[in-house]
Amino acid sequence: MHCVLILSALFLTPWRARGNEQIVAVRKFFKVRNPVQETSVMEELPAPRDTYLLARGRYDAAKTEATRVTRVTPSFLPPFPAGAPRNRLGLAQWLTQPDTP
Repeated sequence: MHCVLILSALFLTPWRARGNEQIVAVRKFFKVRNPVQETSVMEELPAPRDTYLLARGRYDAAKTEATRVTRVTPSFLPPFPAGAPRNRLGLAQWLTQPDTP
């Protein structure tokens, strides 16, 4: 047991000290670099972005009107609430309806 303490004092303590120094240095770097904490806030676009159904892995495929999709629920699920916007708010309203599975 005594040998373990000696080895720990000789070898592990300097490594731990270096690790703590690095952590302190990184924290200082980010504090100086970005003193203002920012939060990303998502906003809806004025007009919905065109979205297309693409074959898996074929992101360079042609985007045609036949592969264009809109913001609707699948036909086997209940529809969006009447008058609900077709955005994240409308999706939240739809998800919290009692008849939504």
